[in-house]
Amino acid sequence: MEDRIKQELRGKAPSEITELNLDGVRSNAVSGLTDKFSSLKSLSLNSCYLTSLDALPHLPELTKLILSDNRISGGLDVLVTNCPKLARLQLSGNRIKSIESLLALKEHPSLKSLDLEGNALANEDDYKITVFGYLPNLESLDGYDAQDNECENDSDDDDEGDENDEEEGGDDDEDDIEGDNDDDDDENAQYDENDDEDNEGDDQRQATGERPDDNDEDDEDDEDEDDDDDGDEDEGAPKPSTEEVPEGSGDDNDDDDGEDDNDDENEGDDDDDDVNDDDVNDDDDVNDDDDVNDDDDDVNDDDDDVNDDDDDDARADDDDGPDPKRPRLD
Repeated sequence: MEDRIKQELRGKAPSEITELNLDGVRSNAVSGLTDKFSSLKSLSLNSCYLTSLDALPHLPELTKLILSDNRISGGLDVLVTNCPKLARLQLSGNRIKSIESLLALKEHPSLKSLDLEGNALANEDDYKITVFGYLPNLESLDGYDAQDNECENDSDDDDEGDENDEEEGGDDDEDDIEGDNDDDDDENAQYDENDDEDNEGDDQRQATGERPDDNDEDDEDDEDEDDDDDGDEDEGAPKPSTEEVPEGSGDDNDDDDGEDDNDDENEGDDDDDDVNDDDVNDDDDVNDDDDVNDDDDDVNDDDDDVNDDDDDDARADDDDGPDPKRPRLD
């Protein structure tokens, strides 16, 4: 407990401390606290395994003492002598079994609020009526008054504690935000450095009249053209023949190739003759059609001549007079 007290002092004098939290420090008795804590107003000793308060020093300004979840069963008279201004006492979760353990508090002039939840005494019938009867100055028991109304003072104290926690949490959030801002500043600085490097490279290229993209593309094109030229040279280079060519075979092959070319030319001429014959036949067919048309015209002319002869015969009959064999009609 002494080491914890030193940590809580944080370089301050004990007389400057008004609040002290020693929760969770395991010890059967209070140790390390002295009369030098003359300005201490709030002391918290939750879950410290305390069994006795005999070593509690004189704390003239102490108004709030929290002793929840310990092993205290009595010996509360020390609070009357050493903590004269004590107004709120929390003893929940201890081992107080009877009202007699609280009789010493009857003489306390300032005690207004008491918390006994979780003790064996709180399970007895008419527990609250009994406690309020033994402690006439008491205004709040387990957060409620004698009429079983919730007390505002206790809730106000809890609200103050919550507000303090929120303020501490707000400070932590501000620290986190500051840390995030620092990280953002570092990232922005890195981006600015990269931009500066890029700008310096661009300035150098502009000074030399070079374009970074065009140079890269030209280099790639030159490499591709070199590769293509190498491939063409490889393909165009004649491969040496390992077979022996007999004498005279080259001339014979040339003669054969010449004959094949002549045959191809003759075939081409024959094809042209066939095309001409087809054209001539087509012309003959057209002429035959003209002959048929001429024959039709001749027939029509003959028919016209016959009709003319018939007309001439009829006129001759009219000129000769009436037919004597026909009867006259008067």
